[in-house]
Amino acid sequence: MEGYEGQPPAALTPRYWAPGWNSVQALNKFQEEVAGPLRGGDAGKRLIAPSGEMTYFADIPAAFRPRQGEWLTVPLHHIFGSGAVEHVDTGHRRTRAAALHSL
Repeated sequence: MEGYEGQPPAALTPRYWAPGWNSVQALNKFQEEVAGPLRGGDAGKRLIAPSGEMTYFADIPAAFRPRQGEWLTVPLHHIFGSGAVEHVDTGHRRTRAAALHSL
């Protein structure tokens, strides 16, 4: 008797998932027909419209040049232990690298 087994309204659906389906395939279960509108009506309004311009590809920063009297800090990610889940999961704790601070 726990939870709601029915399909939530389209505006309240945070993700598309169905047992045995990949997320893209599960979208079909939430539509009236394949590539059609969502069941339960429109999901809402788009708040941020795309401008059509991708200026972030044109704004390339200059190459790194060391400067006297300044430091550059860069995160060093490990394959295991860099994510938020790995810090609480006991299975990942075995493979996590020790804390490291290097210069």
